[in-house]
Amino acid sequence: MTLTIDLWDIERTSVVMTDSPQSVIERFLAGKLQPGEAVHLDLGIQYQLKTRFGTFTSLTRATYLDQFVFQFKGDRAWQVAGRTNGDWWGGSDFGIGGDAWYKWKGLSTLDWTWHNFDLNATVHFLDGFWEEIYAKKFDGFWKQHYVHPTWFTDAQLSYSLIFTPPVETAPVAGYSKGQKEVVGKEEEAPPTAAYAMPCWKKIVNNSTVTVGVNNIFGEDPPPEFGFEFGSPIGYPGFAYDNLGRFWYVRLIKKF
Repeated sequence: MTLTIDLWDIERTSVVMTDSPQSVIERFLAGKLQPGEAVHLDLGIQYQLKTRFGTFTSLTRATYLDQFVFQFKGDRAWQVAGRTNGDWWGGSDFGIGGDAWYKWKGLSTLDWTWHNFDLNATVHFLDGFWEEIYAKKFDGFWKQHYVHPTWFTDAQLSYSLIFTPPVETAPVAGYSKGQKEVVGKEEEAPPTAAYAMPCWKKIVNNSTVTVGVNNIFGEDPPPEFGFEFGSPIGYPGFAYDNLGRFWYVRLIKKF
């Protein structure tokens, strides 16, 4: 079993411009984080069990955003963890994509392998968030809406076609080749059978066929209205789509 925990916390004041996430990661990898810099909490756990019925592997990864507080010049501090990044008072000023500052995000995969078979299922979790629909400053009253969290499940089954060329069980006079060639009588004709795979096996050898389905239960994305019902699609468009259940077949051939 493998368990990993990474704790991040960024606290900066009197900064004219915020650093991009990539610059923070680059300083972290170089071991040059500035004083007080870190990010959120990342969790991961993996467990593998080998049995005579195959190998079972469980992998779960999750991330948690405890707080995200920012303050524009001349404005009060705002806590946006668990909120949309499209609120009227600051969403567009971030200059990045996404739907919200999700508190929890995670996925869990269970995989089973046996001989050339590989079957796995993955559960995706995306936390909910709050969005402001009406503001007292503009509408005379305040109202917000909670975009509910979601669970989506995917699954896929793969089978690998792997064939091994046959090997002759005994050397044949006048036909076998090796360090010591077998010598027989001159009147003996070499066998006509060739020690090679059939043509169809050569074609499909080292191929993997996969059948899968995304969003097994056909779940719909959660409703999102936007400020003053300004959302053009009615759901978080960065994290979700409207495809519903999606089947696919894939063939991979290695040469």
